[in-house]
Amino acid sequence: MKKTIHKSVSGLLALGFIGSIMPTAIAAESDSPLDTVYVIASKNSNNEDALPGGLVNENAKLGILGKQSLMDIPYSEMSMTEKMLKKFDDPTQPLANVLLNNPSIRTSTTSPMYTDFSMRGINMNGNHMMLNGVPSLFYQFNGPITHYIDRIDITSGPNAAVNGVSMSNNGTNSGATPAPGTINIVTKRATDKPKVSYTQTFSGRSNLGEFIDIGRRFGNNNEWGVRVMGEYMTGELSLKGAEKNEKNFFS
Repeated sequence: MKKTIHKSVSGLLALGFIGSIMPTAIAAESDSPLDTVYVIASKNSNNEDALPGGLVNENAKLGILGKQSLMDIPYSEMSMTEKMLKKFDDPTQPLANVLLNNPSIRTSTTSPMYTDFSMRGINMNGNHMMLNGVPSLFYQFNGPITHYIDRIDITSGPNAAVNGVSMSNNGTNSGATPAPGTINIVTKRATDKPKVSYTQTFSGRSNLGEFIDIGRRFGNNNEWGVRVMGEYMTGELSLKGAEKNEKNFFS
């Protein structure tokens, strides 16, 4: 009986000795320094997405697939920034001068009354543009106003599977968006940094324009935001006898 107890005590002492040195070994191993890990990321902001030059974005929104890198999109995609609009836009004209920066688009009219253009040789107009992914909010005689545009995502190529098919209200191309592609107008939103800007424009013969843009975010984490934009434009255009008078308010 004593011999059996002696063996059990010896075994417990051995286990105790092993248990005492294991934490020391683990601690010694954990003291070795780890390699430095760098995490690189960017906020969901168009300004940070812009490629060198600031005219086009690195990422674009492709319908149901959401925001994707241009390198991963299986289409010819271009995302024009607000800087490109300011550089090439004429406030009294449609988006023709801006859209011409896309190699698949040709303008079909220089008249301020029409929004006509062609993509890959097929005639299109404002009916075929989307506003924040929603189709049929513009038409041939009324296109988007450039002052409230944050970016323009242009997809060249058949893409009804991801962007859907928008209908034309004036019967152009048998009433449905043709195969050449889609144009999605993305409006400005409130940013983390408060914004107040006032812009005056002069074009045509005597066309004067005024535009104000105010943006704010609220809440503990800036979870609430509001952006208010107003435009007033009046006067003669470059075509003699033609005038353009607009009063718009957006929020």
